[in-house]
This record gives sequence, C-alpha cells and structure tokens, in this order.
Amino acid sequence: MKYDLCLWSACLLLLVSMGYAQTKEPVSYGRPHLSFSLTIRLLSDEGEGIPFTKVMLMRDSLQLLSSKVTGPDGRTTFHVADSLNGKLRIHIKTLGYEEFSSSVLFVDSANAPEQAFRLKKIDIQLAEVEIFQKRIISEGEKLIYHIRQDQFSAATSMAELFTKMPGLVLSSGELKLNGKSGVLILIDGKGELKGQEEQLMMLAGLSSDQVEKVEIISSPSAKYNANINAVINVITKKVKGFSNFRSGYSQPFFADGKDFGLKHPSGSTGTNLNFLLGKVRTALFFHMSNQRGLENSSETRSIRPLSRYLGNSYSTFSSFSLMPNISFDYDLHKRSSVALNVDFGLNPSYQKKTDYHYLFFDYANNQLDSTVRTSNTYTSDSWRTRLTGSYKYKMDTLKNSFLYLHLIYSSNPYTQHHYLFNQLDAAPLSLAIASHLKGQFEIYSASLIFSNLVKKKFLSTEAGLKFNSLENETMQQFNQESFDFRYSEQLSALFLTARWNIGRYTLTTEFRNEFLQAVARFKGGQAEEVSHEYFKIYPQLLLQRPFGSHATASLGYSKRVRRPPSVYMNPSQAITNYYYRHSGNLAYLPGYSDRIEGQLRYRNFGATLYMDHSIHQRVMLPTSDPYVFQGLNSGKFNSYGASLNYSLQIQKWFSSNNSIDLSHTAQGQDDYVYSRDQWGGFNVASSNDFTLGKRTRLQVGLYYSSNSYSAYGVFGRVFSSSIDLKQLFFKDKLSFNMTIEDPFGIKKLRSSSDYPMQSQQVRQLTNNRILYFQLLYKFRFGRNFTKQGFKDKNDGEIRY
Repeated sequence: MKYDLCLWSACLLLLVSMGYAQTKEPVSYGRPHLSFSLTIRLLSDEGEGIPFTKVMLMRDSLQLLSSKVTGPDGRTTFHVADSLNGKLRIHIKTLGYEEFSSSVLFVDSANAPEQAFRLKKIDIQLAEVEIFQKRIISEGEKLIYHIRQDQFSAATSMAELFTKMPGLVLSSGELKLNGKSGVLILIDGKGELKGQEEQLMMLAGLSSDQVEKVEIISSPSAKYNANINAVINVITKKVKGFSNFRSGYSQPFFADGKDFGLKHPSGSTGTNLNFLLGKVRTALFFHMSNQRGLENSSETRSIRPLSRYLGNSYSTFSSFSLMPNISFDYDLHKRSSVALNVDFGLNPSYQKKTDYHYLFFDYANNQLDSTVRTSNTYTSDSWRTRLTGSYKYKMDTLKNSFLYLHLIYSSNPYTQHHYLFNQLDAAPLSLAIASHLKGQFEIYSASLIFSNLVKKKFLSTEAGLKFNSLENETMQQFNQESFDFRYSEQLSALFLTARWNIGRYTLTTEFRNEFLQAVARFKGGQAEEVSHEYFKIYPQLLLQRPFGSHATASLGYSKRVRRPPSVYMNPSQAITNYYYRHSGNLAYLPGYSDRIEGQLRYRNFGATLYMDHSIHQRVMLPTSDPYVFQGLNSGKFNSYGASLNYSLQIQKWFSSNNSIDLSHTAQGQDDYVYSRDQWGGFNVASSNDFTLGKRTRLQVGLYYSSNSYSAYGVFGRVFSSSIDLKQLFFKDKLSFNMTIEDPFGIKKLRSSSDYPMQSQQVRQLTNNRILYFQLLYKFRFGRNFTKQGFKDKNDGEIRY
C-alpha cells in the first residue's frame, strides 16, 4: 500500500511538472542554430537546494521563453540558443520566499557553468509573536535567531539586543549564557583573540538593522579552544551599504548622593561604514571615547593578633581610547575568497588617583594607634595591533566541502606606573613606593580546517589543525629592585568531529588532542624556571532529538581545560594600595573540568540542567607577610545548577525576556583547611520593551543576584536596573536615546572574607547611577553589493 502511494505521488508530480513546462522554441531564420545547456540551481539561505519550484526563463524584455520545475536537489536545465546569450534572465515566484528576478545572464556557452541563485525566506510570524524568528538546528546545540526589523532597529545596538535573547544575561560588563561564563563573542566569525569587553564595545556601535542573524552555540565544537564554554556569532548584513554615525555623552547621576555629577563627564563617538573599493567589500568601524568616573569604598580589616584598621578611599579615574577596525573581502572566483582584517586598539592614557585614610587600632586593647594618609597614582598606556587573514575554498559542490585557512598575528605592548605617597600622622607626604612595569604580548596563530571531506546521508565530518604561539615579556622596577618575567607557550591541536543521523536522533562525537609546551622564567632575587609539557585528549559527546516542530532535547558531556593567563603566573608584586599587594605563582597549574549538561527547548521556553566538577581552582591566600597575597591552586570545585528562560510578546506594545539561574557549589582543600557547601547563587534578569507610539519606546532592564561565595569570601546581594527612552525623528533616520543606569541607586558592592588569621569587610560605591545621552544618524554610504553565490549555511561561522 505504501509503495503504491509513493508511485502515484511520483506520477502526479510528473504530470504537474509537464503541465507547467510550456516551452517556446526560438525562431530560426533559415540557418541551423547552436545551443547550450543552462543549469539553474535554487538555494535557500542555508545553502540547501529548493525542490519543486517553478523557474521562468525570460528575455531581457520580460517575454516568457520557457518554464520548468526544479528537481529534488533544486536544479533544472534549459536548452538555450547561442543567439540569446546575454539576453536572458530568470524569474522565480514561489510560496515562502521573496519574489526574485536575476540580472541579465551571460555565460560561456562552450563550457556553461551552473548558475546558483539564493532565495530569501519570508519571515514567518510564530504563534507567540516573538521578537526573533527562531530555528533550532542540530549542529552543536546551535540556535539561529533572524533579527526582525522595525522602526527602532537603527536606534538599538547589538549589545542591547543580547539582553533580549533567551539565556543571555549581561551584568557588570560580563556576558553569560545559561549561567555559564567563558562566552566567546564573534563578529562574522572573527574575534578568537579578542576579549568580551572589546567585542561588546564594537557591538555597541553596530545597530541591529545591520545584523542578519545571531548564532548561539551552548555546546561549542572541538574546533574551539578548550577553555571556551559557549560561542555567540553575530552575522552582519552584506547586501546593502548601511552606515551610521553616533555620538554619546554620559556622567554620574547623583552617584554620591550629593552633586549632580558634572565634574566627571564622559563622551564617545563612532561610525560604521560599509562600501565597495572596486570589487572589494569593505567595512570600516571607528570608535573614540573618553571615560571618567569615581569610586568610594570603606574597608575594615583585622589581622589577628597584630592590629586592626578602618580605611576609607576616594578614587577618580579617566581613560581615553581609539579603536579603528577595517575589513576587506574579495572573491578570487566562484569557489574561493580571501579576507583581511586590520584591527588597532589605542589606550594612550588611563589614570586613576586614589586617596586613602586609615585609622589603626591596637588589636589587644582597641586603642587608637595611628592615623595614616596615602595617595596612590596609577597610570598606564597600551597599544594593540592585530592582523587576521583568511582563505576559503569550496572543494566539492555535491558534498558541500570546504577548506579554511586562517592566520593571525597580535601584538600588545603596554606600560604601567605606580606612585604611592605616605603621610604618617602630621608628617608631610613622602614617596613610599614607586613601581614601573613594561611588557609585551605577541601571539601567532594558524589553523587549517576541512569541512565535509567525508559526507554521507547519515554522516557529516569536520577536522582540522591549529597552532598557537604566545610570548610574554615583562620587566618591572619596584623601588630599587628589578624583576624580569618571561613566559613562552606553544600549543598544537588536532580535532575531529563526526555528526551521525540515526533516525530522529543526532549524535555528535568529538575529540580535541592538545600538545602544550610552556616555559615560565622569573629573575628577581634569584632565578626560577618552571616548565609544563603535556598531551591531553578532550572528548565531547552530544545527543539530540527533536519532538515535533517546536521542541528539542539534548544531553551532552565535555571535558575542558582552563589554562592560567600568564599574568597569574608572574611572581612580581602588584600594588593595590599602600598595605595590600598580591602576586602570581610561577607553578600555577591548569584547571580541568568535566561537565554534563542537558537542555530542553519548547517554543519560547528553555531549560538547562548541568553538573560541573573542576580541579585546580585559583584562590588568593596570605603569605608570611599578612599584607601580601599569592595565587595558589586550591583543589576541587563542584557546581550543580539550573537555568530557565522564557520570552513573550503581547501584541505590538510589549515584549519581555526573562532568565533565572540557580546553582549549588561545594569546594574545599584539606591542605588549606577550608570547605564550603552552599547554594552559590540565585540570579534573575528581565528585559522589557514598551512601545508607547510609532516613534517612542521605553526599555526597562532588571537584574538581581543573591549572595555568591568564593573559597574564603562572600559577596553581597546586588540589584541593578536601567531605564532607556528611545525617540525617532526625521523619517526614523535620527534617533535620540536617554538612559539612566541604576536609577534607584541601590546597587552597592559588599564583600567579606575570613582568611586564616585575618578577616576583611569591604563596602564599595561606584558610579553605578549614570545618565547617558546618545544621538544616532543612519545614512546610505557607498554602493549596494550582494553575497557570493558559493557561500552556504556555514557562512560566517568561525573556523578556529
């Protein structure tokens, strides 16, 4: 019965195809005409063939010559007279895709290549009317969000848009996904060597109308470095030359409860241009800012049985930075392209000045012992140069296999100066400590990736090689002493990924093999050297299954490494204030973690459960000098948690995205005699939009975090909020934003620590309450340009 039904369906489809194929042969005037075969292939945004779609072949005068229906692979072939070459175009009109008309076709009739055309899907409103049109695909638990545009898109930055995506929380400058830190942010697949702060600054200058889609990968592939826990890839539009210019002003808003804040103004300006230089697609980003702020804090420390003191500090800081970034993209031919990105970061002037006031007491009888005043001036300047070159080649059209080559060079020299002046009782200020530090980081990276070398109906593969070289050289002058720290690291990695389709299940098996050679050298009072060399295999498994068209579930396991930054290993003393210093540890070990994570997604709801076991967590402990702390390997850290998120929209006037994270932590180390076992955190984040009119929108953000715990410390509750008003002018080309961060002034930073033989309590008030204004002008710049025809659904995905 089933076989008969399939046979009748095939016959019916053939009859329909024949009914549509009404071909008009070209007229011949008494001489034989030569013809050639013209193969047309229709592709979706994901690079998949669009089957059973009517294709109309027309003269450039729009006269219909022939029409055919594509086959299961999205291909169809016309036989065309040579005399019509350069006078034809195709036209497609089908359900679910935008109507399409090509430009005039001119092909080499002797060897006519296949002509591929990409159709754009029409955004379909989901039943719940989400902010984003969402599709879930089985590639490492990747969620793809297509950005839906409205009149406020140009006035909304991509950094703002993160808070409206399920599972993403942006708090205190850090972006987390489903409660996880270690999130790598990419822009068009680039940014492996960039930090979150740098990428968020770029995205703050990128309007959401310039973004095509966002890929969120909660279980990153083995091609990423093992210390990356999640990946967010922002894919920008390449169709038209959208550009903007923005300028902003901000200042503390009664941050200390007394003055308005005009003494600490900050400003920024930037532009984002997209244009063509001949056939080279070019994107230019420029950002300049001058930031100022203030911090107040109070501190109580007891050092048993020596002394106790009360300290108050008042700090002001300023920072000037420039960030130009330019990208070039050029098609060598239909199968390959090259790209170059030149990125500079200049921070030539950062200064922070802090005045401290200490009251010392005798620990035994609590009598006032002395009064100390200290002035601390810290300045730094840094530069960054980063060059990224990439090459992409399509090796096989049928298997959709690619070769990717990436080369990266990064250099970051910097200098730091510390001057501490001390006043004891009524004596004048005198120089107590002078510290000068000069250093440089250099990174070389190369990767070669092969995608779909082996591909079957039930199997797809990816494999690659990667090499990283890091050199860090730091020289420090501390009063009359000199210190020299050098760190060299070479990392070679090989990874292999295989995705198996077994019925409705998708099983991803991955292995990442790493060989690390590292040498740390320190020359101070005596020379020290520590070497690390290891070969490790990091496995990763992920099992996924869809349930209907709206739900999917997954269960995964991954083993990861957290290699310590070289600054953690530098034994040179760094100054926090006159009494408190800290240093790294030359023998600091990498940390390892085993993580089991399960996810369930249904429509606008997502739930994540996880268990994480880690070793070699870093903790700061006092040395023989109670005022000098050093980082040590602290032992085990176990974490269990859940993350829930839900988004909704009520008609066109209200939308909301909400996340809840709950975790339980247990950590301990017998050698250091500490153990903590408690609920480690309860975090709630909510982002809400109220559309008050055609050109007015109010955005309200809320964030709450309960007490969180470290090995020896407890960090107090935090509540923060923001209110943002957006107003559009001049046909929505000009927008005005006014934002108040922490309008209620509730957010305070409180912490307490109980180390062996000493304890500390700190209360800090920073300039959390900020008033911010921004003007943005959107304009057209340069000529329109389209995507390369050979690119497929992996376009923009990182290949490191």
